Amino acid sequence: MIEHQPVVAYEDEPLRVILFRMAETGLTRLPVIARRDGTLVGMLALIDLLIARARLLEAEQRRERVLGGRLRLFDMFGRGRAA
Repeated sequence: MIEHQPVVAYEDEPLRVILFRMAETGLTRLPVIARRDGTLVGMLALIDLLIARARLLEAEQRRERVLGGRLRLFDMFGRGRAA
């Protein structure tokens, strides 16, 4: 008899690891489990991650507009220069 482990996300995993697992399995929702005792912490859906990423990109675009579209680059000494 073959036993399969359920596909889950752990609460302490980086999101990139969870996203890769979703891509590998084709699943778009995963239960989030506490590693210490296996209790269900919640559910994580791909759409929630995409919405959060879109909000971050929108905020970044607003910041760039405030800076006049100029990006700040930092050289290896930490000094900023306009690009």
